Amino acid sequence: MKNKLKILNKRITLFIMAVALQVAFFILLFTLLEPISNLIKIILFVYSLLFVIYLMSKQGEATYRILWVVLILAFQPGGTILYLLTGNKRSGKRL
Repeated sequence: MKNKLKILNKRITLFIMAVALQVAFFILLFTLLEPISNLIKIILFVYSLLFVIYLMSKQGEATYRILWVVLILAFQPGGTILYLLTGNKRSGKRL
């Protein structure tokens, strides 16, 4: 029983150290990226707009394209990533 408690205690300690290291990394990352955060936002917005223009020029159902345009513009850049992963599929069979 003591051996199991010892192993559990080591795992909990290791877990707490790993979480503390991740928190420190993210604080450092956000501190370093703060000066260029506006530039990153502008680049991602322009990328999303270009992707919307590409999407609207594609052939296909208008409702399907408009749905993706709304998602891409509402959730930038996550909407673009979501489209690239799942949205490039046909919604129905062609006759």
